[in-house]
Amino acid sequence: MLLHTKRNRRYKLYYIRVVVKWKGKPVVLYFSRKGKNGNWKTIISTDLSANFSETVKTYQLRWTIEVFFKEAKQFLNLGKTESQDFDAQIADTTITMIQYIFLAVRKRIDKYESIGKLYENTKAEILDTKLHERLILLLVAIIEIIREIFEDADEEKLFIKMINDETTFERIKLLVNPTQTYKKAA
Repeated sequence: MLLHTKRNRRYKLYYIRVVVKWKGKPVVLYFSRKGKNGNWKTIISTDLSANFSETVKTYQLRWTIEVFFKEAKQFLNLGKTESQDFDAQIADTTITMIQYIFLAVRKRIDKYESIGKLYENTKAEILDTKLHERLILLLVAIIEIIREIFEDADEEKLFIKMINDETTFERIKLLVNPTQTYKKAA
């Protein structure tokens, strides 16, 4: 049997097509490699009528599904819900898929290497953003209270005074962490 290497321009791959019997059924084996010196990889297909391009296209679709399930199970806890309720199972799967879609879109935008790293970064950003937003809202609330006390005062000057005055700053810290005790300046 003489095997001929063919080139697929669309995928920039060299390949060899071989039809063999596996467990009594005919299957197509495609041995492919990228470039003339690349490592050989094998794709097996039961569709004898499909050409190399169609087989690779199907493989790519199937591979994205496999990656989805692996990453969804590993990073998003797909299938880990302990509820016996069917609706809860459906809701859990749906929420996981929505999370994955958002992360995949973000991955495509940011060109991250893996969903796992993206998941960690996104989680850290959310925590930072929440803390940042809470601090800003707290400062705005403090300024609003002080402005109500001093109706005609300039907001910017008040803010600078609050930060620079040690006693006032200690009192503001008390608002952020109420378990601390207030130390009155001597």
